[in-house]
Amino acid sequence: MLEAMQLTRQCHSTALLLPDGRVLSSGGGICGTCDSVGYLAKNAEVFSAPYLFKKDGSGELAPRPEVTPAPDEVNHNTQFAITTPNAASIGKVALVRLGAVTHSVNMEQRYVPLSFTAGAGAINATAPANANVAPPGIYMLFVIGAEGVPSVARMVRVTSPAAPPPNQAPSVSITSPPEGASFAWHPDITIAANSTDSDGTVQKVEFFRDNGAVKIGEDTTAPYSVRWRNANAGNYTVTAKATDNAGAATTSAPVHITVRPKH
Repeated sequence: MLEAMQLTRQCHSTALLLPDGRVLSSGGGICGTCDSVGYLAKNAEVFSAPYLFKKDGSGELAPRPEVTPAPDEVNHNTQFAITTPNAASIGKVALVRLGAVTHSVNMEQRYVPLSFTAGAGAINATAPANANVAPPGIYMLFVIGAEGVPSVARMVRVTSPAAPPPNQAPSVSITSPPEGASFAWHPDITIAANSTDSDGTVQKVEFFRDNGAVKIGEDTTAPYSVRWRNANAGNYTVTAKATDNAGAATTSAPVHITVRPKH
């Protein structure tokens, strides 16, 4: 049986797990005249649970495992090292979210056990998989010995990795032929383009005429170019379309050329 509290706390009380494994109990009162009759309980008690003591009945505190040190911040679903001289005797590793208590209900505190492996002088633990398991915020990191005695907690911020920036589409421009170029009947026309991608690679550059209606060809390596053979007489609008490794595509500004009829 656990030791009783010294005062009746009632529904407006607070009970919080402390980093050293003890429990803070404070406040209380439910009546409209609690303050005037001295029932508001403007005081606190600290409870030392049985798991903090030796099991031999001596009443002495049990030796604790130590954390020396742990990271200040961990990302979801990543491994991190906890330095401890007691690595071989650790039975559990857990995160406990800082509590927020009102009306005898703790809205925040949760216990999240972590998988881990023990090494020489350190433990390698795996952070919670995602925010559904452990919402981002401050947690107490405990290592618990085989006898059930917890360390003094280290405060650790659990975060989600920043989302990668959106993919940027490649740039592309036709470098040859120039705008307004004119060719004799049935020429072989080399169409060249310059294309770069700031956050990836250019997978291919396609070349079109007639406002993209007819594909002339494509090139997958720089410098990008195709050869349009025996072009018929007419006025043409030529464009280049670059596609990057993430599938984003950009079409160049058009270049207008003329192939003159046979005389």
